[in-house]
Amino acid sequence: MKNKFYVLAAALLVGLASCKKEKAEIAPEDSANSTLTTNATVKPFTVTTLAGRINIIGSRDGQGAEAGFNGAEGLDLTSDGTIYVTSLGSIRKVSPTYYVTRLDIVGNQGQEVIDAQKIKIQKDGTINFIASDRIFKNSQTTWIVKPSGEVVTPASKTDFKYMYQDLQKDPYTDELWVAGQAKDTVNNKAYAILEKFKISNGKIGTNTYRVPVDSLTAENKVDPKITSFFCGYNGVKYIVINNISIYKLTPAGVFTQIYRDIDFNIINNVGIEGITSIVATKDSRTIYVANGGRIRSISDGVSRTLVGPNHGRQYQDGVGAQADVHAKQLALSKDENTIYFTDRNSLRKLTLK
Repeated sequence: MKNKFYVLAAALLVGLASCKKEKAEIAPEDSANSTLTTNATVKPFTVTTLAGRINIIGSRDGQGAEAGFNGAEGLDLTSDGTIYVTSLGSIRKVSPTYYVTRLDIVGNQGQEVIDAQKIKIQKDGTINFIASDRIFKNSQTTWIVKPSGEVVTPASKTDFKYMYQDLQKDPYTDELWVAGQAKDTVNNKAYAILEKFKISNGKIGTNTYRVPVDSLTAENKVDPKITSFFCGYNGVKYIVINNISIYKLTPAGVFTQIYRDIDFNIINNVGIEGITSIVATKDSRTIYVANGGRIRSISDGVSRTLVGPNHGRQYQDGVGAQADVHAKQLALSKDENTIYFTDRNSLRKLTLK
């Protein structure tokens, strides 16, 4: 124990001596959620828990592991290093030093946030997110919180039944896109759709793009929906259909399936899990997906699992296979060296290089 104490004390002194290094964390031997790291010593594929505790549920403001989440879902990383996380009935703001605070948001008609899901922050500070009712999942609202404090909750269009699954941002124009499914309840037809996240005549969603059904596999033609997508720097939108297949939509409007030979159906103790999040590098040569809790990279058509569930080291941080990971949503840092992700009741990061 003395040796551990001296090592920890020395590491803390090094961390305090340099403001350029990250604040030292508790060693994994002493905590199931933290790793003793500095920028100079982090190994590739190291998983570090930044805020919350994976196995402890509860909404609490605080620093790092002292904070709590009632489940962590969507996230967005802003240019100054602030991270926004959706956590059931709240939006949580995580500072660059990983201090977590709850944002008080009330709708323009007094409505409360019930089940916040995907979130995106625009350059002017506008907070945009999708929320649904935890009990009645067919009920959904979209929220726009302006820097002035004004809250707008636009109505849904009425031509179809719209259920949005993901919200993303164009990396150049700051324009938002939303995707999911539009269902013709009269004729019992469903369409996977992509729209601009804009208000027209008081209702959300413009410039609707319907995924061509003929371009889908037989499996994806059944109740098709866009479950996640990413706006690439090359103008291509990488689209996940029904959690199991990846397609790309080019600026010219060409829609084709990619990675046909990769199986994204992950069988685990809760059943079959597919893709829940997708991001890409600036050159689009590497795509990362959260797939059945795993974080996988795809480069030159080759898939590699970087980290994933490890029941033998439950809730632990670590390097590669030594970490226990159940990733939900991903955000890639601007320098592409780090993936931030939500994992059960916590915010974590994967150091890539």
